[in-house]
Amino acid sequence: MEIFKHLIFAFLHIIALTDLVRAQSQSGFISIDCGLPENSTYTDKETGIQYTSDAKFTESGVNRKISSEYYNKTTLEQPFLTLRSFPEGIRNCYTIKPARGNSKLLIRASFMYGNYDGLSKVPRFELLLGADVWDSVELANASTIVTKEILHVPQTNYVYVCLLNTGLGTPFMSSLELRPLKNSSYKTESGSLLLYLRLDLGSKSNKTIRYKDDIYDRIWSSYSRPDWTSISTSLPVNPDSGYQQPSAVMSTAVIPACSDSLTLSWKTCNGFQYYVYMHFSELQHQINNQTRQIYIYANGKSWYNGPRFLYYLSAETVFSSSPMSNLEFSINKTEESPLPPMLNAIEIYQLKEFPQLLTNQTDVDAIMNIKKRYGVKRSNWQGDPCVPKVHLWQGLNCSYNDYNTPRIISLNLSSSGISGEILPYISSLATLESLDLSNNSLRGPVPDFLSQLAYLKVLNLTGNKLKGLVPAELIKKRDNGLLTLSVDRNPDLYPSTSRTKKKNFVVPILASSVAVSALISALSIIWNLKMRNQVWTEIQISISQHPVQKENHENVVVPILEFNCCGFSTRSCINYYMEPENEKSRFHIIDNADMSAETATLDASIGTTTFFFFVRDAIIRYVPGPGADSRLGRTPDPNPGKVFAPFPN
Repeated sequence: MEIFKHLIFAFLHIIALTDLVRAQSQSGFISIDCGLPENSTYTDKETGIQYTSDAKFTESGVNRKISSEYYNKTTLEQPFLTLRSFPEGIRNCYTIKPARGNSKLLIRASFMYGNYDGLSKVPRFELLLGADVWDSVELANASTIVTKEILHVPQTNYVYVCLLNTGLGTPFMSSLELRPLKNSSYKTESGSLLLYLRLDLGSKSNKTIRYKDDIYDRIWSSYSRPDWTSISTSLPVNPDSGYQQPSAVMSTAVIPACSDSLTLSWKTCNGFQYYVYMHFSELQHQINNQTRQIYIYANGKSWYNGPRFLYYLSAETVFSSSPMSNLEFSINKTEESPLPPMLNAIEIYQLKEFPQLLTNQTDVDAIMNIKKRYGVKRSNWQGDPCVPKVHLWQGLNCSYNDYNTPRIISLNLSSSGISGEILPYISSLATLESLDLSNNSLRGPVPDFLSQLAYLKVLNLTGNKLKGLVPAELIKKRDNGLLTLSVDRNPDLYPSTSRTKKKNFVVPILASSVAVSALISALSIIWNLKMRNQVWTEIQISISQHPVQKENHENVVVPILEFNCCGFSTRSCINYYMEPENEKSRFHIIDNADMSAETATLDASIGTTTFFFFVRDAIIRYVPGPGADSRLGRTPDPNPGKVFAPFPN
């Protein structure tokens, strides 16, 4: 029997060692020392926790140090030596993205004023989580340390912890910590759990217990009373797999000093509800198969049907399955039990609801990527993009209802100094109705995905450096009155027409008739590469020229090639034609207002130069036919100019 007992103890030691190794990994921990210089890290000597600077989690605020009179490294934990102050703006936020799979989190924010600003005036402000108020931060004096802790399941992949200036002093934060918990622990019917108290009963030390003893880094405070007697063991206690109670906490307990009942009670506030978690483990090795049996009463009613049996060196948790408004408990021994009741530890949490729905996750991911890639710097682009409405991000509009998450329906980045191409992340804003990217330095083509935004009604790309052809589908939506499209002041961007039953393709060349001839040799090289494995098609066309005023007010002549396609069902034969009317040609020009089709008189001679043009995936070669008129390519002769267009087999 003794050998078996030693084997059990050895097994429990192995379990405890496994938990310690797991604890040392700090897997999923996010430990932020606010006010620490950017890129700085350190390992706390007392806890072994690895802290990092908050610079990458917030874009506002200033780093400060507490006053030297409070700067005692021997007694004060290192995270309280610095802080971040937020003198600008109403709402300032930390945005954190926990590792995937960590759905339930312990979130802890800590504050110590330390007269960092020399004003000797302790501020008051509010702490927000997501879009709702988490709690108020009130400090008694400059040396007071206030800690706010909550068990929370975020609605999205991001956690927003924000400070709200209420006009009673500058908000600040000393440290911010996130710890992953098991989803099976601390269950509630709804809402989150705001820490009310967490007590290590029976401890004769005034020290708090946290990591490394507690793998979740919960902070346990010692507590005892004169009418209680403390008991303890030097052996490790096997924790419950869900709650992972630290052995250092569970190895002590209290029993009544001179009665058969343990009574506990705490004051509550009207309207608040609470969840209670009691942790038990038998610490005294019993002989003759004696067992400790207890009844638990909450607010005068039996908490469970039947007695509870406590098992030697094995932790279990008894908790309320629904919230309660009063906190009066009695733990009594049963008539059959030879041993008094006992309790090792207790946690009480206040129920906290977060009713506001946060912005749709897909939209959040998209706007966060847009913000990062474009380097958008706007003071209120912090926290959730759409909620609360009073702190809606500048340049955004969102849709709201009571049943669905808010969606981004409008994005205005006009005159924001952004550059590069139009980002594909915009395509993820599926409910976007208005997009304004005007007056920036965007380059590259107008992407086709913009035409796939089903609800887009306004698209403003004016004043950029975009080039190529506007997607035909956007032109079609504009022509059908479904889209207000603005693309002027993009010197290298031209309209294209949509694919309808009767086609109009517009191919502009940004050069005069003299300048075009200088491009022939370069285009011929590309032409030769395109010729292989192609089928030749004869096309009828008209060529015209149109004067265009560039942004520098220089007048230039732009050759315009226009051709119409009539009923091509295969690529083997395509007949393009154009009928001039009264020596005038109806053709599309680059119009700075709305790219609409215009009628213009051509006033320059085409001559007999051979031109090459790009048309989508083919190259068009124009050879003027005999008798070509000098005005708008009019061809009285029945043999018009011919164009040869290679199309893939």
